[in-house]
Amino acid sequence: MFKKNKIRLSNDFITGEFKSKYPNLGTISIRFKTSNRINEDTLLFRIKESVSNEWYYQAKYKVDQFRDDKLFPFGFPLIQNSKGKTYYFEIVSLDGTKDNAIGLSGRFPSFVSKHVYTKEFLLKNPKDLPILHLPTTLKLSLEKTTT
Repeated sequence: MFKKNKIRLSNDFITGEFKSKYPNLGTISIRFKTSNRINEDTLLFRIKESVSNEWYYQAKYKVDQFRDDKLFPFGFPLIQNSKGKTYYFEIVSLDGTKDNAIGLSGRFPSFVSKHVYTKEFLLKNPKDLPILHLPTTLKLSLEKTTT
């Protein structure tokens, strides 16, 4: 899944690829190792469909908000038709140094994809309700939709 497990210096990066099993992909969370310290790097996160030449979304994140061995969520605009598609992501260090680095945690799970289901979607698609009983990491959004 991941091509590298440590981001040590500026311009170091990790990459990953995964196939979305469900529609409405909206977040991927990655578990990082911070060496139990507050680091001062900035990361560039970007994601795209594997067959695309264009990045779907990219944003910068300060790593001082990352916690040791905790999943950090990288949210992006909802991809409604994500089911069955393969996505590629990169996380690039912009300011890292040898003594100011983070890495991937070895703790399971190291990666989680999250999908959003509105109440409206669930009511219109009752055949999809059984997927909610599986041990997944789906995020439910049961808020009313405004018209």
